[in-house]
Amino acid sequence: MKAIDPQLARALLFAALALVTVAIGQRNQNLYFTIAAGAFALATYVSYPPTWALELAKRIQGKRDDHRK
Repeated sequence: MKAIDPQLARALLFAALALVTVAIGQRNQNLYFTIAAGAFALATYVSYPPTWALELAKRIQGKRDDHRK
């Protein structure tokens, strides 16, 4: 069996925590859990950014440089 990359495991943990905090926040109608869910979602994105977002950032920056010339 292949080992999971620690970076991916951390991202999966943050994503699971985001889902749990959203469920708790919805059930208790507590804004603090919704804010915590956003923090976990951001941590997921920072720890394991999706490849499509990285490619999009490269393309947008390239187009921005083309307009300046």
